[in-house]
Amino acid sequence: KGIYFEADKTDFPDDGRISNLRSCVGMHAQLKDSKSENKEVYPPQLYNLNAIQKDAYTYFGYTASQTLTIIQSLYETLKCVSYPRTPSRVMGSENITLCKTIFERLCTVYPNYAPLKSAVQISPDNKRCFNDQELEAHHALIPLKELPENATPEQKNIYNTILERFFVAFLPPQKYIRQTFILNVSGNTFKITGRKIVAQGWKAFTTIFPDRHVSVQSEKTEDDSQILDSVNWNEVYLADIETAEKWTKPPKHFNEASILSFMENPKFDRHVSLETETHKKLVGIGTAATRHTFIPKLMKSGYIELQKKNFICTPLGSFLLDTIRNSSIQALADITATTQWEEDLAADPIAFGKSIKEYVRTAVTQTIKVSTFNITSLDDILCPLCKRPIRESQKSWFCTGYKDGCTFKSLWKETRGTTFSKTDIKNLCSGKKSAVKKCTKKDGGSYECAFILNPKKNYELEPVFLKRK
Repeated sequence: KGIYFEADKTDFPDDGRISNLRSCVGMHAQLKDSKSENKEVYPPQLYNLNAIQKDAYTYFGYTASQTLTIIQSLYETLKCVSYPRTPSRVMGSENITLCKTIFERLCTVYPNYAPLKSAVQISPDNKRCFNDQELEAHHALIPLKELPENATPEQKNIYNTILERFFVAFLPPQKYIRQTFILNVSGNTFKITGRKIVAQGWKAFTTIFPDRHVSVQSEKTEDDSQILDSVNWNEVYLADIETAEKWTKPPKHFNEASILSFMENPKFDRHVSLETETHKKLVGIGTAATRHTFIPKLMKSGYIELQKKNFICTPLGSFLLDTIRNSSIQALADITATTQWEEDLAADPIAFGKSIKEYVRTAVTQTIKVSTFNITSLDDILCPLCKRPIRESQKSWFCTGYKDGCTFKSLWKETRGTTFSKTDIKNLCSGKKSAVKKCTKKDGGSYECAFILNPKKNYELEPVFLKRK
């Protein structure tokens, strides 16, 4: 299999080339050029807090806050993992002996990892694992000892993920030769690629590890499954033409994992172009220890909301950003500006202190024009008591008028063994019934009912049992 290209392009706005290419089917292909490149596929690196939070959401659906709480319990209570609030994905050179000791101990406790002993590279030559220049205040997140038997299912999930990553990270890379051949068929150019495995490296042990660790490192190729060593390039013909119609897609909404990736390294945003080594080192929003706090605060303030696992900016959030971006404090909503502040602070803290004070002095002397924001004109869920907006937090829906004395009780997302959706909350607050729910009794049994908010009892949640036919 190969791909047609023209002036280094492989995609075209129309299908005008199809008839010409189809007329070439059966013609001899002439080899014009070929090259071989040595490539390596490295195993995934050790975890830092941001990386484990992203994977915990992807594999188990845990939020960043939940993951940190679980790891904190593994660290403080069960004492089986290292310090969790770390930005580092490497160990220091002084940790080599520690890693060897832990590896030997855990191979004894978990014998299915014993076959790795002859392959691991726990030495200063392994710069992906031991790198003093990339090491920050704390080393990477690693297991320290076996998991106690009294661990919860959530603790087991996170511990096993850290354990598996620890074992795979020290393995050698897979080595292969990337083969590229350029052919000409009646003036039409095709490129054929394949790979020849030289050494399997860590890929030789993929049966030991779950897919979540095996699939992390993969190189995109046109067709990496082709073995081309046995091809006689003097006897190649164009056998068939296949076209694929594809459509561009808009950028996806952020979810728990992707927003953490962006906060750690926002240089890939389409509005941001940060290419220098200095930018790569300093770019980021918040720290590993604080990023998990941003999302709950934004949701509680009503600036974002969760819709089918995606974070959506609310009209109130858009209003806030528009107001700031058209004011004297617009730099606060500009990633390139705040990144520059980080660089200036690192380069000369005294000079930065003077410049930021001057920025504040100038900013506060200018009037910020704020247009009227009619909160009730939005498609909001309104409190049945005070008519203020109902907002979503991590575990509940609450009235934003609580600071002014509203006594409306928060509606828990999960209660009585069932879950309430945003539609349920909207129906309840507008005086309607929720959908019929399957609830759990204290003795383990179950029952079905809908729910209402009883206005005679300060809008408390009450079950409504349906009459059976």
